[in-house]
Amino acid sequence: MPRFSVTKILFLISVIWGAAIFWFAPHPPMVDLPQHAGQISLLHDLAIGRSNWSDLVRVNLFTPYLLGYGLAFPFSFLFPVATSIKIVLSAAFICFVMAAMALRRRYGGDERLDWLFLLGFFGFAYNWGLFTFLVSAPIALLLILYCSKYAVDPTRRKGLAVFGIGFLLLASHGLAFVFACGVGGIIYLINARSVKGFLANLWPFLGLAIACGLYFIGSRMTEAELAAPYGAHVSWALGKHRLHETVLHAFGIAPRPVFIFAAAILLLAPWMLGLRPQWRNKSSWVMLMVVVLISFFVPNFALKTALLYQRFAVFFLPAYALAFAAGSMGRQAGLHGAAWNKTGRFVVVPLMILACWSVLGSYTVDARRFAKESEEIDAMIGRIEPGSRALALIFSPESDVIRNPTIYSNYASWYQAEHKGFVDFNFAWFPPQIVRFRPGRASPVDINFVPTEFDWKKYDAGQYRYFIVRQSGEVNADFFKGVACQPALVEAAGKWRIYEKSSCIR
Repeated sequence: MPRFSVTKILFLISVIWGAAIFWFAPHPPMVDLPQHAGQISLLHDLAIGRSNWSDLVRVNLFTPYLLGYGLAFPFSFLFPVATSIKIVLSAAFICFVMAAMALRRRYGGDERLDWLFLLGFFGFAYNWGLFTFLVSAPIALLLILYCSKYAVDPTRRKGLAVFGIGFLLLASHGLAFVFACGVGGIIYLINARSVKGFLANLWPFLGLAIACGLYFIGSRMTEAELAAPYGAHVSWALGKHRLHETVLHAFGIAPRPVFIFAAAILLLAPWMLGLRPQWRNKSSWVMLMVVVLISFFVPNFALKTALLYQRFAVFFLPAYALAFAAGSMGRQAGLHGAAWNKTGRFVVVPLMILACWSVLGSYTVDARRFAKESEEIDAMIGRIEPGSRALALIFSPESDVIRNPTIYSNYASWYQAEHKGFVDFNFAWFPPQIVRFRPGRASPVDINFVPTEFDWKKYDAGQYRYFIVRQSGEVNADFFKGVACQPALVEAAGKWRIYEKSSCIR
């Protein structure tokens, strides 16, 4: 009993550690997070009627991202935007772990596998800064949990819970909604006792389908006013790389020795504990089946959304653990079960703890290194005049200290988030965002913008006061060629340069 209590204390410490990772850098190393922070800042100023950009953008309440932005928005009245986002992300991580544990208890899983619930949140979606998707992840697990309860006991109360949680998820993230409804719907289907009972109790899912359909129609009507800057093409990016990405994306976007070590330990752990997949408990492995199918067969880009299949890796490790729920080889082996328990306590569980701490430690070190590396640009942005319009020209988006080749792609948007500026490229181009360009006011700098193809006239660069540049190697201002009055260099440090438009340019 004392050792068991120690393990629980260590698990609690690990959960607190995971929730704290977002706080180890002033700006977490998450690619898209500065853009989401910029959205919240715009929303805050538009809501109080003090925005410098109200003629350029407007609030779009017809968005499936209401939960993430809606939670961070009120905190923005009490704290800086970065702090508001960190509060929401920390809470989302804790709720994600708690929801996964609730599912494990629901299916009679082994609590020693709870360690597998700690890392997926810091995988691909974390590295890319998919803020609204991460916030929706615990709601998705909660919907699957209540779908499983409703499937075996379809009472009106449980049905209302399924509909209510599903509706909340629809307002949180459309992709997470489709995923959780798909998993929950399959669980409901395989537990149906008769066709009559199946149809009679289908109403929560029908209600969610109607709500989703109405949203789809409404979104198409609002999008008609401002088309997205990309076509309706589909990119599959199929290949053998998806074999290892199925596991890799649960840990990050690039392979590291520590990820390989942790993956090996955590994938082997259930087997070393004497657990085996419980195929008779069909509901417990539905989520894993769906995650694997997504990893192998869902496009990379479709429905005007990028990084489609990669983001669902957040659910891989919890789904894998659930597949072993309700029974174990050790328990079925009678006296031999004591040996399995001893092995688990003194060998397997310590290895799982080591694996989890190795990965959490890796991301802690990344955050601290990134905080040090980004000090220069944070200070430079803080010294220029606030409330101006800026263009980001990021020729070198990679970091020198962490393995993320695009980490600085959107970093200049912290000027928008924290200094009331407006930075292009801007997420206000995207249909799901809570703040969008007004019709006819969209910037020519869209998602297809390539810094190396920058042209002053084509992109109407005279509207920008500042140009925030990151370029490795020999830095020059050739990208301003053809302009009568060259913008002046006002800040420079490392790979970063900030230029200001000359007064002679109108």
